[in-house]
Amino acid sequence: MNGLLNSPHFRLIAATFVIAAIWCIGLPWIATIPRVEHRLEFLDERGIDPSAMFYTELESMKPILQRLENQDFPATGQAAKSAESQDSELEVP
Repeated sequence: MNGLLNSPHFRLIAATFVIAAIWCIGLPWIATIPRVEHRLEFLDERGIDPSAMFYTELESMKPILQRLENQDFPATGQAAKSAESQDSELEVP
């Protein structure tokens, strides 16, 4: 029995089973948690693909980015600089 547990084939089957259980049972269960379900609905309503790497190019992200740019940060008490003002500071005359 001990030789079977150390077998590479057994390890592969066990790892595949664990991944399948997480994918087929764990993730669908997490999606039913109210907070996660609300976030998924929010993304779906706005046509945002959660698997996308960059959201800044989406039309629906403009208001969110503007809100973040105008947000005060508690640690500094200063508003965030816009990307345009940061870019202008980096330009060499």
